[in-house]
Amino acid sequence: MADQSTAHLQRCLERLRAGDSTARAELLNSACERLQRLTHKMLQDYPRVRRWEETGDVCQNALIRLCRTLETISPESVRDFYRLAALQVRRELIDLARSIAALPINYQPELETAYVRVVDAVRRRRRILALVQEALSQLRLDIKYLMFDLDMTRKERDALRERLGDQA
Repeated sequence: MADQSTAHLQRCLERLRAGDSTARAELLNSACERLQRLTHKMLQDYPRVRRWEETGDVCQNALIRLCRTLETISPESVRDFYRLAALQVRRELIDLARSIAALPINYQPELETAYVRVVDAVRRRRRILALVQEALSQLRLDIKYLMFDLDMTRKERDALRERLGDQA
């Protein structure tokens, strides 16, 4: 499925480079769901923006930026297209962060307190996730060793049974 989607996007990019004006809209429509997920993921790194903006709004603004950019730039590959899309999402998030930072001074302390709490929570969750991933990796390795030991023990048992059967 992913290969079909990638192939379709690549064909759209080729049509876009060839001057097909409908290719841009088809390209954006085909990639919209993935760009929505990308925006959601990137928005997690901007807690100040996340507090005030929803993923859909940020994604829509980034898609508008991307559409304008695709009028002048034609990415060579699907990877380049998604890099360009991520750049537009990042620019949108940075612009929104700057707008939020420009809020009146009386909102700043409240916003800053919430921001610090969210950043701390995100850092804790990332550390916990890293520890869980490390533990899972170690568990997988331990299971492989145990399976190897079990297999070798069975082979040794079968060899001993065969020897004892031959002697009897």
